[in-house]
Amino acid sequence: MVWDLPGLGKSSRPKNNDYSVEKYARDLETVVAIAGDKPVFLLGHSMGGIITLTFSQHQTRWTYGIDKAKPAFY
Repeated sequence: MVWDLPGLGKSSRPKNNDYSVEKYARDLETVVAIAGDKPVFLLGHSMGGIITLTFSQHQTRWTYGIDKAKPAFY
């Protein structure tokens, strides 16, 4: 599954203009729940690397593994 981040690609912008990594990690939690509520292996590129790290810190029950490709740091 490939997830189009809110406000990027073909998805609409967040109504509250919240583009924080924490907000994206919460959104990813919703995507994982809808996709089957099972542990997942996440691959994040650039900003996605930071989002997957943030998600995995808070959602250890859903994180099977992660890989980061050129993660952005802030």
